[in-house]
Amino acid sequence: MLLETPEEIVVQPKKKRKRRFLWLLAIPSFLLILILSLQIHAVQTWGGHRLASYLSSEWNRKVEIDRVRIDLWARVVLDGLYIEDH
Repeated sequence: MLLETPEEIVVQPKKKRKRRFLWLLAIPSFLLILILSLQIHAVQTWGGHRLASYLSSEWNRKVEIDRVRIDLWARVVLDGLYIEDH
């Protein structure tokens, strides 16, 4: 068992406080960047293409989405939605 000096005991809580502060700063920053990036039309359309690809593989049907627009008030507009029927 190693004995710690009083200086080492004092330093550890400061490191933990700093680490907690960085996490508390990083989480809201990440969420803000995520929300702001979802407002970019290119990111929204990329997500729409990914969704169309996933649905095509799940449903075994051709699904296409040309453009996606999402606004802050939870309105979603899918332009050029095409679902092929057998």
